[in-house]
Amino acid sequence: MSAPLDAQWKPDWPKHCDACLGYYTSNPAEVHCQGDYTATYPECLAGGGRACPMARAVGAAKADDRDKAFKLTRICQGHDGTAHEHLKAAGPRAVCGHLMAK
Repeated sequence: MSAPLDAQWKPDWPKHCDACLGYYTSNPAEVHCQGDYTATYPECLAGGGRACPMARAVGAAKADDRDKAFKLTRICQGHDGTAHEHLKAAGPRAVCGHLMAK
């Protein structure tokens, strides 16, 4: 007997969020889309990589600033077009709900 369909399939966008939360680096060369980081939180280039703006995204989500949280989350996945599209399809409400649980 197989599991119910909804138990078998889960969207990918939460995985993208979680991967960014765990991606810490102090090497700016490992950060993709450096222009986006420079425009928002330049200190994240050498102090955290993707984990840095994601920590701020979690804070923004908990402060009910969906637009900021969503923007920062998408910046973290700017290098991955598929992830970017998954996040866009999920939308700010769902993404912020996920981040608020962190």
